[in-house]
Amino acid sequence: MKGQIILRNLQWSGRHNPGFPPGSTQTAVAELLNPTSSILPYSGRLCLDKPAVVCTGTKYFNIDAGATKDVKFPILMPIEEGTYGVYLSIFHNDELLEEYRPDEDVVIGIIKYTLDIAIEPPGAGYVTKSPSKTAYPAGEVVTLTAHPYSGYEFDHWGGWPPYLGVGSTSSTLELPMTDDWWVVAAFREVAPPPVGIALKEGYNLVGYTGKAQSVSAAFASIEPYLAVVYYYNNATGLYEIPKTMVPYAVYWIAVTRNCTWTYGAEATPPTSAQLYTGWNSVCYCGPSQSVEKAVSSITDYILILYYFDNVSKSYVTPRSSDLMLPNRVCVLKVDRNCVWTFVAPEVVTGFSLSLMNILPTLVKWNANFAERSFDYEPMADSGWLAWNETWHYPSDPLGCTTLRVWGLDAQDNILFDVGKKGPIYANRKYAFNCQTLKLWDVTEYPGEIVG
Repeated sequence: MKGQIILRNLQWSGRHNPGFPPGSTQTAVAELLNPTSSILPYSGRLCLDKPAVVCTGTKYFNIDAGATKDVKFPILMPIEEGTYGVYLSIFHNDELLEEYRPDEDVVIGIIKYTLDIAIEPPGAGYVTKSPSKTAYPAGEVVTLTAHPYSGYEFDHWGGWPPYLGVGSTSSTLELPMTDDWWVVAAFREVAPPPVGIALKEGYNLVGYTGKAQSVSAAFASIEPYLAVVYYYNNATGLYEIPKTMVPYAVYWIAVTRNCTWTYGAEATPPTSAQLYTGWNSVCYCGPSQSVEKAVSSITDYILILYYFDNVSKSYVTPRSSDLMLPNRVCVLKVDRNCVWTFVAPEVVTGFSLSLMNILPTLVKWNANFAERSFDYEPMADSGWLAWNETWHYPSDPLGCTTLRVWGLDAQDNILFDVGKKGPIYANRKYAFNCQTLKLWDVTEYPGEIVG
């Protein structure tokens, strides 16, 4: 009886996208139908391309009458990358019955996977990758290290799909690249350490920076050494014995021995202080800056300004060029009621990016935070810039690691296109090297590579 056969389906087990690794062994599974009324012996051979680049050995099998059967054809893939057509030949008694050409070709290529990293909550820290690449060959191991910013600590690794090490609380993760990973580095806020002030035996003039609480609670850490506490009321000009501690108020504290006073977390400092005609004791809550600049809002009203030195137990007259430090207690006399505004120096929270080792054919360039540019305010995209222009981004980049830089020639051909650079921080100057494709932090000479 003349044989017949029908190929109903052919698929590859363990199929990858975009294809198979060179030189790997893969298995094609053919679903074959015997449409006749008799059990028949068959043989088959599967090849890639014509003329054949590689073929399986001949496979012998029987299929019952009217039945289908899955027949497996293991084959060693070519070592050259490329696209190969698939040909399946089926024989009966050494007579060729059919030669099938399935629609789907085989793609041979080095499998590469991507690694995207997210920070939770945003701005809590950053993650470094070693090695740092756009894509990774299958099986390569990437070392991830989580770095918290001040006020946070690392909590755990999360993400999708589940990977080896997900849920780990170690700040370092060894991640084999066996899939496209989306990894989340989760951080948590940490309570600030207790604030401590060194007190000398005898009287101390101190600015209390803790939160509002009872006197007994505030002084619990030095209760055995505490002799007396006074509060100077600027409005009345009188010393009072306090019942409740007021944040950033000034206190005279007498202790019987040298000790360190701790009283918990700091309160949010005020931005100004009300002064009254005559003498005032004030805890300065501005940034470190010259005395002249620190008191610029009340220069016309100051008659006398002192510091109190708790070590020498004496008043010190500062010079205008001296540095005014945060939380320093000032004793000052003014000629009228006024408000002392603690003037802060200008703070630049953004960063700048320019080009170095510029290619001769470069005409314009662009930088952005890649797929995360819309997460930032303002949007993190430079727009097109001339080769000699600098991008000034005005906001905090929050340690971004997705910076993309690319440049075009006069015909809009892409000369370079590099992504996932960083981390990028505020108040820094960066330069992208167009020849080495490295990002440099050039805030300070001679600079250092950051990605």
